[in-house]
Amino acid sequence: MATENFKEAGEIFQNAIEIQDPLKRELYLEDACKEDPRLRAEVEALLRAHEKAGDYLEAPVAEVNITLNGSALIEGPGTKIGHYELLELIGEGGMGLVYLAEQKEPVRRRVALKIIKPGMDSRQVIARFEAERQTLALLDHPNIAHVFDAGTTEAGRPYFVMEYVKGMSITRYCDEHRLDVEQRLRLFREVCEGVHHAHQKGIIHRDLKPSNILVSIHGDRAVPKIIDFGIAKAAAGTLTEKTVFTFQGQLMGTPEYMSPEQVNVASQDIDTRSDIYSLGVVLYELLAGVLPFERESLQKIGFAEVQRTLREVEPASPSVRLSNLGQQAKAIADSRMTQVVPLARRLHRELEWIPLKAMRKNRCRRYKSASDMADDIQSYLNGNPLLAGPETAMYRVQKFVHKHAGSVATGALVSVAVILGLVASVIFGCRAEQARQQEAAARTQVEQALARAEKAEEDAQEQAAKYRNLSYLHSVALADSKYREGNLRNARQLLKSCPEDLQGWEWHRLDYVADESLMTFGHGGEGALAIAFSPDGRRIATAYVNITIWDATTGAEIRTLKGHKAAVLSLAFSPDGRRIISGSMDKLVKVWNVNSGEEIMTLEGHKAGKGVADVDLSTGGKRIISIDYDGAIKVWDADDGKELLTINTSLGKGEYGRSVAVSPDGKRIVAGTKSKEVYEWDAATGEQLRTFRVQDQSVLFVEYSPDGRQIALGCSGGMIKIVDTETEKETILTE
Repeated sequence: MATENFKEAGEIFQNAIEIQDPLKRELYLEDACKEDPRLRAEVEALLRAHEKAGDYLEAPVAEVNITLNGSALIEGPGTKIGHYELLELIGEGGMGLVYLAEQKEPVRRRVALKIIKPGMDSRQVIARFEAERQTLALLDHPNIAHVFDAGTTEAGRPYFVMEYVKGMSITRYCDEHRLDVEQRLRLFREVCEGVHHAHQKGIIHRDLKPSNILVSIHGDRAVPKIIDFGIAKAAAGTLTEKTVFTFQGQLMGTPEYMSPEQVNVASQDIDTRSDIYSLGVVLYELLAGVLPFERESLQKIGFAEVQRTLREVEPASPSVRLSNLGQQAKAIADSRMTQVVPLARRLHRELEWIPLKAMRKNRCRRYKSASDMADDIQSYLNGNPLLAGPETAMYRVQKFVHKHAGSVATGALVSVAVILGLVASVIFGCRAEQARQQEAAARTQVEQALARAEKAEEDAQEQAAKYRNLSYLHSVALADSKYREGNLRNARQLLKSCPEDLQGWEWHRLDYVADESLMTFGHGGEGALAIAFSPDGRRIATAYVNITIWDATTGAEIRTLKGHKAAVLSLAFSPDGRRIISGSMDKLVKVWNVNSGEEIMTLEGHKAGKGVADVDLSTGGKRIISIDYDGAIKVWDADDGKELLTINTSLGKGEYGRSVAVSPDGKRIVAGTKSKEVYEWDAATGEQLRTFRVQDQSVLFVEYSPDGRQIALGCSGGMIKIVDTETEKETILTE
């Protein structure tokens, strides 16, 4: 091999071994060797020799036994570097090895320690490594990994110590936790704020991608952290006394996330807008589940074609990409808690404008800063107008003219000739214009009609979903009633009829207890006449005469509340779960402290011979409502037990009350009776507002819908009905 060829091959080899990504290395070699087969063969021979040497370098220290002045050249798990002990290798970049380490003093904590790779301590590599260390030292933001310390090992290799981020990439975290679109946007907005902080410090990351944006859990909150500023570039000033050079032809970044100007290896004009482009690609992937240009597609084409694609080819919009994915689109939509058509429609309307603006080929048309991008995301979440918008027709025309100037000039000459030949047909042209205007007006009317139809369809779907949810809730309530009656067969049938996508903790609780082989709560031979779940689902209260509180997870008995002299027929937890209200056949309503078991107060006043049938609390927990078997309803102050109101209903003999509920706004009270009547009163005055007749069914349970506009009734015979409080229209959900 000639000396000059050997020197050239050696320089290319030295650059290539620093590139860990196979695609980037292949692109670099293709450009650097310039279609010279002999030079390419020489470089590949050097790379193969380097790989074999790597096996030797990776052998245990005891086998290699290489020392320098008595110190090991290769650090590994168990090695101490300053105050830090290396525990395990957790990552490897282009220049450095990343270890999980434990700091011994002055504080004890786990950190990430990054150290230069053995055999890569050339002046250029060390300069770049020190640039990364200095870059991170300039940054102080909750969404950027913090630097704690820096130094040099005994073998002379530089290292720095940074915050250990235990998490996963942002795309994987969002998919595995099935975050919806709003949750993904809020998480990504924090990433934009971190990047903006780095830009304010004069730092460009140049390799923003999901694997460099990790999400960790702090308490109950997910926090994104930007890592790996190993190829960061100073926008202004010098980061270190040594100079960092980018080898000619070497791509500093990941192609599928690189901006058009960054893929041009001859260009040194890279600024913060290159990071804006990469943020747009990451957001595109978070929303649509795929990349604008897939990695597999870029691997199949040459380096020059990769450059042309990223500089000239406009990517398909996220909504179009998603719609063309077929079966894969269903999994993507499911991981975002929605379906394909609604997701594609939502992207197409406005949301996809944000990533597309960030990814514009002309960087002057991108967001001016990462902060502007974060503000636009917040504007979308708040329902405000966006800075972003679709490319205008004028811009697309200007771009086409600039690219095809010669063809456009020829076409313009032809157009002028045609126009001159059509001067005599101006009148016909006017008539054609009128026809086009009429067509446009008709098209507008059709579009408006379609929009109204779409709105009606959405309203119908929303109403259907509301009724479907109510049907599910009352099926579960009726199944609970059947279970307490001992009718396990009907209870299981009702549970099986519930849609799988609506089955929550209450369904699983009933499914669990109705199986009879999972967990049993009992009162010896007495059984349970009342049951209630705490608002957080961690406790269950059951009652016969005494009230027993159980751990809902283990089935362990926590405590027993004693004080009633007759059977307890109804239980209700306060909204904060700290108190429990009980109604008994001894005509008393009692308030208990759940944690201590102490009886807080006793409410007296019911006269019915069979005692209190049901109790309920207002939404805020400020009022207690009770009904006895004679139909008398009482409203009490939940703080001091003062009787605020008594409603002596017109129920006659045999028409005793069964169930009572208060509306979500606390203004109305509804009660169901054995006599197939439902009554509603004003909660403040006791004035009777209306009476509903429920055909030939006795009413066992009553409950308001969350908006208070409907009342759900659980009737005898397994029937569930919904009554509109304004129109009094009945809807039968289940028979």
